[in-house]
Amino acid sequence: MTSVSHHGRGTQSKRWKLVGLVFVLLAAVLVGGCGVVAGMRHNRGLLTFLPSAAGFEWKYSGFSGYDHQMKLDEIERQVGSARFIISGMVGDPSGGESPRDHSLRITYTVANGVWVQEKTEEAMMDSDFDRLEILRGQVRVGATWTQIQVDGEGRRRTLDSTIAEVIEAPVRTLVVYYRERGSEYFERRRIVEGIGIVGVEKLWMSPEGNFEIGYYLFESTLGPFVFQAIP
Repeated sequence: MTSVSHHGRGTQSKRWKLVGLVFVLLAAVLVGGCGVVAGMRHNRGLLTFLPSAAGFEWKYSGFSGYDHQMKLDEIERQVGSARFIISGMVGDPSGGESPRDHSLRITYTVANGVWVQEKTEEAMMDSDFDRLEILRGQVRVGATWTQIQVDGEGRRRTLDSTIAEVIEAPVRTLVVYYRERGSEYFERRRIVEGIGIVGVEKLWMSPEGNFEIGYYLFESTLGPFVFQAIP
């Protein structure tokens, strides 16, 4: 009868544990790799909705004489991400009497399948949030995601975001809603392939009442833009 020493059993057990650990690590790498590949694929889809070169300019006008213009100063590209550095100015209808800083700075970052907007401004008629996920994941009708952002007063607010419409012709256009959970507040954007955001509307909420305000692209580097109201 053949006998197996305790030493032999211990060595064999260690080998099986090592094999098991290798399989676990391999599975983790494969799952993580799939996530990275999906993120990069989504990045490519999101980037089609932004200009492809620095120097692009946008001019907007909106509610009650509002206007602003901005320019894409730089695109920083790395493996798996891209940052769009934008600067601009908000029009001053007061003729210089307003004490607010009318400059603006926006950064769009596309990474891990998410397009994030971060802004620094005092006079822009835009989101209640200095950081906002503009788009996430696969661009398709009905795509939804939830984001928690902090407003200018430091309050954490939950937004349920939805791609409500995808218009394929004459140029691919998205209509995206961002609705605050437990509130009437919402934001709505129209985003056009190769240009970016061409229209922003939001619910202005005040003790005197709530009403919609917004701004719309009227000209870009590509020429005059005819905005069609979001139904």
